[in-house]
Amino acid sequence: MYRDMGWAYVSSFSGVWHYFRRPWEPGETPKLYTDRESLVEHYKKIKRVMAAMLFANLVILFANFANIVSRLEASMRWGDYGAVARYLRNFVRSARIWDRQDEQEDQRDGRVAGTACSPF
Repeated sequence: MYRDMGWAYVSSFSGVWHYFRRPWEPGETPKLYTDRESLVEHYKKIKRVMAAMLFANLVILFANFANIVSRLEASMRWGDYGAVARYLRNFVRSARIWDRQDEQEDQRDGRVAGTACSPF
């Protein structure tokens, strides 16, 4: 795939990071994830990372609650739940923004909405 785009393989690091190069022309912006399938896979990876971060944050949050709940007054406890609610809200908003961007791309490309794969 990278050869089709005019890229040359340079090196890899730890089997995770792969380096490529290609000639650059003034005024040109390189585009990654230009086909729908690779873009969907990219969004799925982002979604998995965000879900893992959410889980890790919830574990840390509840561990902290176990240590400080007894020290706080009842009126102050709800502030931390608000932080979790904001985090969840932002996660959902990100998913909705990605869906809207997909719909806009479909409209620009003349595709019928709902016929292509969605990362969500």
